[in-house]
Amino acid sequence: KTGSEFLIMMPSSINWSSNHNKGTLVALEAFGQLRSQRIPVALQLSNWGLDISEARAWIESRGLHDYVVWDDPQPRLNLARRMASADLVWDQFGLSAFGALALRVCEIGVPLISSPLSSDAVGVVGFQVPWYPASTAHDIVHWTKAVIESRSGPDASRFTESYRRRAQTWLAETHAPRIVQS
Repeated sequence: KTGSEFLIMMPSSINWSSNHNKGTLVALEAFGQLRSQRIPVALQLSNWGLDISEARAWIESRGLHDYVVWDDPQPRLNLARRMASADLVWDQFGLSAFGALALRVCEIGVPLISSPLSSDAVGVVGFQVPWYPASTAHDIVHWTKAVIESRSGPDASRFTESYRRRAQTWLAETHAPRIVQS
């Protein structure tokens, strides 16, 4: 639909207001920077959240609408299939926490770029997350370019399998029922 080579999926809700900041505006700024650097990416957003009309206006005002695809919220299985078909997934960039979406992406094994855990949170939960940490547009652009390069280079299949194994191993070691229920 967009004539782009790479698809970034951001299925989290579209929110950047102070009481529920998922960092969507930071992600949109990163997307704009990627397009201005002529990185052939498209962004798939979910038509869900508090700031949808503001996001649409932001995208339109910067001439990015031809590179953005809007989807309605998906049932879990459909969402998993769509995430699996993306080159990478962006989650949330305004909270130093993660939710079920990040866990589903790890389960699928698609490269994920999302907020890092704060050092306090790492101390509480006892582990670091396996995804590429980003909370600024600069960080998002950096990691997105690195993932795209790795997924399109000569070692693309090795990179993809290595990332998938790392994410799925982390999930099994930190969120398996035998661990969570003990």
